[in-house]
Amino acid sequence: MTSPTNTTPLAADALREDQRPRWRFAASVGLCGAALGGAIVVTNVVGQTSKFAVDADMLPFADFLYFWFIGAVTGSIVAGLTGYMINRSAPALSMTRVRPPLSIWAWAGVGAGYWVSFSVVIGGGVMPEANVVLAYVRGAIPLTDLAGFTADNIFAFPLRAATDGPGFLFTAIPAAAAFWLGGWAVDRLATSEHGPSNRYGPLVASAALFGAVTAGLVLLPPSILWHIGNFTTATQLPR
Repeated sequence: MTSPTNTTPLAADALREDQRPRWRFAASVGLCGAALGGAIVVTNVVGQTSKFAVDADMLPFADFLYFWFIGAVTGSIVAGLTGYMINRSAPALSMTRVRPPLSIWAWAGVGAGYWVSFSVVIGGGVMPEANVVLAYVRGAIPLTDLAGFTADNIFAFPLRAATDGPGFLFTAIPAAAAFWLGGWAVDRLATSEHGPSNRYGPLVASAALFGAVTAGLVLLPPSILWHIGNFTTATQLPR
């Protein structure tokens, strides 16, 4: 007599969870977070730099790329983990839909969570360390100071999260709204009964958001970015 715990290879395959839709959804949401995270950091850095208050033809490309990369990586991790936790997997041989999509109001809560989480992580740890690394690369500090400042940043994360994190909250408000609506659209596609839509739709939608946000960030004049990222001039017209 066969023990209930023994399964054939086919039965084992049926019981094994199919993780591919979950990873596709996480990648799609992470791509949205990457686009918005890069925009948050660049506009915040520009807003805190007084020289960008005057008319300028373009941002220094190296600085733009560096801070965009810092924000994009952080945003993709925060959003990707969020997407992975939201989307449950289904048995590999199941013909039923994994789950119903979250409501638009539930996604408003997810967008608020991204808004706060990203601001805390980027302000509390990532940006202080990015500034230290940049100072080392430019030769402003030696290697020993790089190690010392890095250790300081690790231990000071809770304090910096409370003091420096809120500085990103204002800049991240439009990003939170975009993440809310973009995530909702990606979720609707990911849970669609139409095969091609749930397989390719989320990545296409998130790639479109990524392209639109990045293009806007590149094409907008630095003076406008400065006003977007600077809380004290938020109500003033661009020069």
